[in-house]
Amino acid sequence: MFPIHCNKCSKKRDEHELHFQLTRCQHIICASCTPKATDGRICPVCNRDFKSIPITRNMPGNTANYFEDPSVFLKLYRNINKFQSEQRVSYYHNFYKQKTEMANRKLKMQGYIKLDAQLRQQNDLEKKRIEELRNYIDYHEKRTDPTNSADMFRSSRRVCRPRTPSSLSVSDTTLTTDNDDVLKKSPNLKQFKQMLSQTVKSELKKV
Repeated sequence: MFPIHCNKCSKKRDEHELHFQLTRCQHIICASCTPKATDGRICPVCNRDFKSIPITRNMPGNTANYFEDPSVFLKLYRNINKFQSEQRVSYYHNFYKQKTEMANRKLKMQGYIKLDAQLRQQNDLEKKRIEELRNYIDYHEKRTDPTNSADMFRSSRRVCRPRTPSSLSVSDTTLTTDNDDVLKKSPNLKQFKQMLSQTVKSELKKV
């Protein structure tokens, strides 16, 4: 600690049994230099309004800090700075992590939208193919039915033979997108394909 002395008369605390006070304007004044009430109560060093507290062991903490070793506060400030720096790094790390996750979700959503459009298109093509199969089967059943053979012969010029349906199913293009990796990892892709397969099988059973 620095030597406590009166800023007015330079008396030291160790040499004289005097009481010292710390003013609001941050001056140390001994009891001999403390202004009396009749003097207008102004600081004898800077002539400002005088207001002080006695320098004792029972001083308030914020006042006692003026008499502590600055290295203690330097260490404390370093710890505070380290703590706040780590918190800032954590905040920015989480921010960029969330930003990356949002970009991945957006990419995944675009893949689902494209997948939905392709599944709808494939479903329409399968329905069209099933309808062709029904017409093809109905036409040949009528030809093989002896009760309708005469009518079919007489009206053969008016009845057009339906086009032979393709024996190959519609190719699955649901994974030929730019988002293959995203869609292949999706657990819902198998459910979509199973639903489509069940729909096709149920329609074929009705034929």
